[in-house]
Amino acid sequence: MAGNNFSPTIFSLLLVLLLVNTLPVAALTWQPYDFSGNELYNYSVFWKDEKFQFDFEIMARDDLLYNDKELFDVSLTYKLLLDKDVLGRGVFETFELYSLFTVTLFNPIYFYCLENLSYAIDETLTFAGTDLVVAIIATEKIGGRDGFLCRFTENDEIIGEWVIDPELALPLRSTTYSRGKVEAELLLLGYVKY
Repeated sequence: MAGNNFSPTIFSLLLVLLLVNTLPVAALTWQPYDFSGNELYNYSVFWKDEKFQFDFEIMARDDLLYNDKELFDVSLTYKLLLDKDVLGRGVFETFELYSLFTVTLFNPIYFYCLENLSYAIDETLTFAGTDLVVAIIATEKIGGRDGFLCRFTENDEIIGEWVIDPELALPLRSTTYSRGKVEAELLLLGYVKY
């Protein structure tokens, strides 16, 4: 057709632009335990007047394969100060106690709650039949990273706070409260991606 300057290519481009601009923007979410490998998390832990540190490292083993799958070296290293009275058999009992404590800080129930949030200030999640509420109330910088401060309340009492950077597989901070006081806290000191 002579005189028609509207080509199918231009029409297709306009249609694609229209569709892209009307699609909903994907919400920022968090995928706990979604490790990428070749990374190191360094944490400080406070618990019952005790303080210790641990490193969690995942390194790809490029030299090894198992059934055509990539393998990783995973290490968890604890560092704590002990007095002479605890040396001996008490050393292993102490490390066993601290390793169990670390697992409780990474509570799977909290992970489930935080995995189902859209990460934006003032976002909340409530659970039917309970008084548990999770609310994103602010942002916080920890260990050189920015994260969303997620507060857990039950019957209007703070029971926990987690700071989440959606780009990392573990929280920047996990704080447990009992009767309004900090009972335990895990704090990211640093994160390195190799």
